[in-house]
Amino acid sequence: MEDFRDPDNAIVNMYFENGNLGAIDLSRSGFYGYDIQSEILGTAGCLRCGYLRETPIQVMKDNAISHDTVPGFYERFEKAYIDQLFDFFENVIQDREPSVTAADGLAALKIGLAATKSYHENHVVEVKEIE
Repeated sequence: MEDFRDPDNAIVNMYFENGNLGAIDLSRSGFYGYDIQSEILGTAGCLRCGYLRETPIQVMKDNAISHDTVPGFYERFEKAYIDQLFDFFENVIQDREPSVTAADGLAALKIGLAATKSYHENHVVEVKEIE
């Protein structure tokens, strides 16, 4: 989005303290549906989770195979939002700490801010540089 100096499509490469590499690619203009997946590659194999389909239906015709997709963000995460609300209420009722803390949110925010700064300044930015 040019007006906000924010890209519609981006790739973020990250190096973790232990030397592992992470990569995130994202698109605001994915016209084919709301696609969210994770993949962990290792020396002994690969773990992939996530899906693009909303249902397990596949249509096969002459020279074409197609399937539906999850149309958007809200459809993808509706159940997760409801589960989070119930978890919040249970934490309050049972006076227990949440499994996801404000520190987790702050860490995620710092990663996003470092990626944004890297994009705008066109150089590597370490998360520890973000105050």
